[in-house]
Amino acid sequence: MGRFWMGLMAMLMTGCNSIEFSVLVDNASEGGFWSAWGPSPDDVWVVGGQADAGVVMRGNADGFSSLGVPEGTPLLNWVHGSSASDIWVGGLSGALLHWDGSSWSDHSVDMDEAFWGLYVVSPSEAYAVGGLSGWGGDTRVAMRYDGTTWTDISLPAELDESKALFKVHHDGTDIWMVGAQGAALVGDGDQFEPVATGVTADLSTIHSRGDGRVFAVGGQATGVIVSGTRAEGLSEVAQAPARLFGVHALGSGDVIVSGFQGYLGRLSAEEALVPIPTPTSQILHAVFGHDGKRLYAVGGNIGSISDDFTGVILTSKAP
Repeated sequence: MGRFWMGLMAMLMTGCNSIEFSVLVDNASEGGFWSAWGPSPDDVWVVGGQADAGVVMRGNADGFSSLGVPEGTPLLNWVHGSSASDIWVGGLSGALLHWDGSSWSDHSVDMDEAFWGLYVVSPSEAYAVGGLSGWGGDTRVAMRYDGTTWTDISLPAELDESKALFKVHHDGTDIWMVGAQGAALVGDGDQFEPVATGVTADLSTIHSRGDGRVFAVGGQATGVIVSGTRAEGLSEVAQAPARLFGVHALGSGDVIVSGFQGYLGRLSAEEALVPIPTPTSQILHAVFGHDGKRLYAVGGNIGSISDDFTGVILTSKAP
């Protein structure tokens, strides 16, 4: 077979737009990084820090710099927003902060539990979930924001013994929550019902393209990916060699996942998981991007409780 045809076959097998991550920030002294989100490819927010000192990094593929947060802000676990002037971050001990485009306002909740996930539908509708962390708490938490006040969400009795919900997501129609021991919920924001997943390992993160189909990842010693819709339910579609923490569904149909030991993978529309070469052995806790622009994967030495987290940010051109 000629070199041309071999090259063509390789391109068809791997896709015309390869994903090649490189290290943008390494061993960041600000702390470990748990989440990334941005309103545009040129304005990306990364959050994390140390247990007693949360940090927000703001930047793009040209570099990141620290954005100050209120004094006393603890480790921040997640960031999400609806625009550059409507961004929420959440973290340990009920920390909840809102950025209005120029300054922070503190909406923190007095509790021992951490907020692990946030999703902002609009300035008058947002969700936060959480629960037990290595720094405190003992039960799951779910709250809704109506533009003025955060209030508790009533959850099905099946969740009464759950220790944590880890992420919340809007699929374009419904609100989804995932958490400990394979828990998954779906609802309209007020009423939720449990969804069977077929897995007992923790589900760490959930994402969709906004078309009603969701992808959730998690695992224990190894990783698992479940997918489905509200109508059909969720079921396992792939396994990974490492526990997974991050997932981002691209408009192309592919899904990017990340996890332990720097694992990166690409789940095709045919639901075949292929590893992506990784430039780090650190945990990659989240992956985020804009179609046709940039992908970011963030994490660090965050596998256990530490007084000295360091962070890593990877980037790649997005297909």
